[in-house]
Amino acid sequence: MQDGSTSLNRLSFGLSLLTCLCILLASWLYSTQARGLVDGLALEIGEVMLERGIQFELDGQEQNAANVYRDALDLKFSHSVNRTETLTRLGKIVLWQGEPEKALSYLEEAFNRGNFNIWLYFPLCEALLQMRRYEDGLERCRLWYNSAEAQNDRYQQAQAKLMEGRLFRQKGDADRALQAFRDSDQIQPGGLSAYYAGDVLFEKGEFEMAIRYIESYLPNGEGENLAWANEILRSAKEQLSLR
Repeated sequence: MQDGSTSLNRLSFGLSLLTCLCILLASWLYSTQARGLVDGLALEIGEVMLERGIQFELDGQEQNAANVYRDALDLKFSHSVNRTETLTRLGKIVLWQGEPEKALSYLEEAFNRGNFNIWLYFPLCEALLQMRRYEDGLERCRLWYNSAEAQNDRYQQAQAKLMEGRLFRQKGDADRALQAFRDSDQIQPGGLSAYYAGDVLFEKGEFEMAIRYIESYLPNGEGENLAWANEILRSAKEQLSLR
């Protein structure tokens, strides 16, 4: 009887041990699968939040978009390029809200990641302009122009030269600013580059040439720039009449 009892005890112990091992194995498998599921959801949430932010932007709700983009940056993304786009979009909104220093932190992070769209250059250079980091801005403009040239994107080439002119002008180099504005206008005539070229030429006293650029800008002008262009045109003609 004692041997039978011992055998039963051993069998019972063996079954208990096997049960424990099964439970531990099941727990490990569950936790592994659950972790994978959570990670998968986290990866998807980054993209979902990006899409939600874009929709807010399309609806004109920039602050809501910015809030969503900030939340998205705390999550994982399936594709790193989508994190870069989120940084770019957030930086652009913050810049237009009047916070160039804060915007620059997002935009430079996007730039340093490398996998950015060419349209990052405009808000990045604008932020550098507002922060008076002229040399950094001019360097980015050169990269911008070279990238646009490689893509045969004339619009972006013209925008890069226009920004280069604005940086040179604010830096105090009117001659190089004028050349950049002229280069931009040659690529895409009659835009803002013509307005800026006319403004610089007026300040330099070259009224006939200023009139030529301003008149080419007027059909496309709008807002405050258009009002000021008309004032430049009036003043330039007045100065010529006094000669």
